[in-house]
Amino acid sequence: MFRAHHPDMRVHLATAMAERLPFDDEAFDLVLCRVAIPYTDTRHALQEMARVLRPGGLLLLKTHHARYYIRKALDGLRRGSPLFTLHALRVLLSGMLFQVFGRQPEGGILLREIFLTAGTLNRELRRAGMSIDGELPDSNPRTPSYRIRKLSAFR
Repeated sequence: MFRAHHPDMRVHLATAMAERLPFDDEAFDLVLCRVAIPYTDTRHALQEMARVLRPGGLLLLKTHHARYYIRKALDGLRRGSPLFTLHALRVLLSGMLFQVFGRQPEGGILLREIFLTAGTLNRELRRAGMSIDGELPDSNPRTPSYRIRKLSAFR
């Protein structure tokens, strides 16, 4: 489908663990990450994405906001699903800790899975030499989508 809309663009699709991308520095003009970031070591994943992007390159990122997990917790309560609700509450707590302290929980009662606000995402992007450039058409308050630009060479 992409080729039909952009027949002159060279496209190579690959998958890899976000925290350890097996590609050379500054190898890509575009990195696509669709709702995988909440399940990764966010800081390392964003640093790796910045490393493989050329200066001026784009990261198209979709993530979960706290609103997503609040809705999930309420849905669990309405459906009588305590595990559904518990999972959402654990992610909300883990995400709040990440917002405040900048560290993701490693496990135990808390989860590595987190939510991202635009402010926290910007904080982490600055560390990696990137910045939010705008929102994508499929963005919404629960699952925002961002166009992110790499500002300079990653070091």
